[in-house]
Amino acid sequence: MIKFARFLAWVYLVCSVIASIFILVNYSQTDESYTIISTYTRQVVSPVGIGSGIGCLFQGMVVFCLMMLTAKIAENTSKPLLATTETDGIIAEPKAVEPILDGVSDIPIGQLHEAVWNGNYILAKKLILLGADIQAIRELDGKTPMDLAVERGDQLLINLLSS
Repeated sequence: MIKFARFLAWVYLVCSVIASIFILVNYSQTDESYTIISTYTRQVVSPVGIGSGIGCLFQGMVVFCLMMLTAKIAENTSKPLLATTETDGIIAEPKAVEPILDGVSDIPIGQLHEAVWNGNYILAKKLILLGADIQAIRELDGKTPMDLAVERGDQLLINLLSS
């Protein structure tokens, strides 16, 4: 999508340059002067043609810069929060949290709560598979991971915790 936005920016710039040249050429006026001996013709550019051509070119450059800036911002922002896989449907991408080791069964209560609160489906699923207690009550507020999922309104995590 970002490449397409850049492509459109270049197309817009090229079209505005062509339109500017077209306006400048077509708004030229022919000035015919007659003398006793001969008739001569000269091209005179009207102020309207110059203003319109320069305005069209300036507009094209501004829109080009804005589209390229938008593409650059989109390129530097974080990846989307949702990804699709064939097995799990729509799942949240993992976020940076403390690494866990496979085979560890003594998982602190806070990790599952934190994963659920942050909407991190993959980490929550992995913690549950490693033996995290889904009924664990957090001392801070007395909430279980299910309470946090319901509070967030995250249907995917609610389905995971209820199964």
